[in-house]
Amino acid sequence: MKKRLLLTEEFKETVHNKFVYLDTDFLGFLFKNNQLSQEVFPFLKPSGLMLDPLVKFEFLRDIYDSKMLALRKHFLKDSPLQLTSK
Repeated sequence: MKKRLLLTEEFKETVHNKFVYLDTDFLGFLFKNNQLSQEVFPFLKPSGLMLDPLVKFEFLRDIYDSKMLALRKHFLKDSPLQLTSK
């Protein structure tokens, strides 16, 4: 089953100037679909895109391939996500 994501201007207005916390599933979905992440991040950028440290931990956990781990870390570094606390 192919997953689809529908973002509308109404949704954009709903989250405008609000903090948006991404969960591990959504983050993984964006990581696997580069084109989608390039569309979603600018769409949600006026909001504060927040990354909880536990979500970051889960996103990087159980990755034993060093190349894949580097790709995931690079994805997080280049995204507009802000850690909620260090």
